[in-house]
Amino acid sequence: MSLVRSKKKSDKSDTIQSFTMDGYPVRGWVIRLNTTYRSIISQRPYPNLLRQLMAESLVTSVVVSEMCVEPGTLMMEYTGTEGIDLLSVRCTQENEIRALIQTSKVIQSKTHLKSSLSEGLLTVTYHPRSKGESYINDIPIMDYSMLSSMTHFLENSERMPSQFKLAITPHSVVGLCLQYVPTFEYENSVDYEHVLCRAGAMKEEHLLQYNNATLLCKLFPEETICFDQTKKLCFKCDCSCQKMQDAMLDMGNANIAKILSDKEKIEITCDYCNKQYEFDRIDVQQLFKIGQRGGWSNIIH
Repeated sequence: MSLVRSKKKSDKSDTIQSFTMDGYPVRGWVIRLNTTYRSIISQRPYPNLLRQLMAESLVTSVVVSEMCVEPGTLMMEYTGTEGIDLLSVRCTQENEIRALIQTSKVIQSKTHLKSSLSEGLLTVTYHPRSKGESYINDIPIMDYSMLSSMTHFLENSERMPSQFKLAITPHSVVGLCLQYVPTFEYENSVDYEHVLCRAGAMKEEHLLQYNNATLLCKLFPEETICFDQTKKLCFKCDCSCQKMQDAMLDMGNANIAKILSDKEKIEITCDYCNKQYEFDRIDVQQLFKIGQRGGWSNIIH
């Protein structure tokens, strides 16, 4: 009979919960994204292939962020030129997440997705809150899957063999990650392979059907599972009026003047949350202090 030792057993709608297994060199995480996932994919009309890519990116980013001991912010970014121009996921130490995928072509098939991803660069960056040196690593794209790419990265670059299992619905994502962590007491990789073999028999519907404790008890009925405290996850964008003003300043007087030559106001929409910001001519005049800098005061009045 499987035993569960848990500091907190509740499975909330958007959570990550880590666990270990007594007698095995294994640790793991169960990730549940409901409101967070819906908030992110509702910002754009993502087709199913990109929804899956987004789900994989979110789960792997959250797990890698949890692996970092020092508080900070993790950024996963893919940049390309063959259809997928940008994939960006940010996860803070407070487990606040924002993400987007920008495309210049319609991704119609897995073959097209694979070719699009193979032409770009995937980078994971971790910025410590202490303002110390950032950790930056370029990651090879494996097939068309972020799960495959991150699994390859963790095993070959970080020496942390890992396995991800994912279940995706139109409204939610549930992920399970198992990771090999040898110690002086438990350093037999055969034990890890035994755990993977058990997990390999799990069906996607099990992830969706059971809470964390029940799921792992059914997977490992003879083992003792030790859960850590559940942590909440949430969607949060940090866009602000100040950041949009900074963006206009970066554009410069001439470009802003050109926009206002045939418009009464400037409208800026945040790419991550679709929040709209509007700046009329008076707002822009105050921002640039037109009276002092000159150059297009005839447009303002």
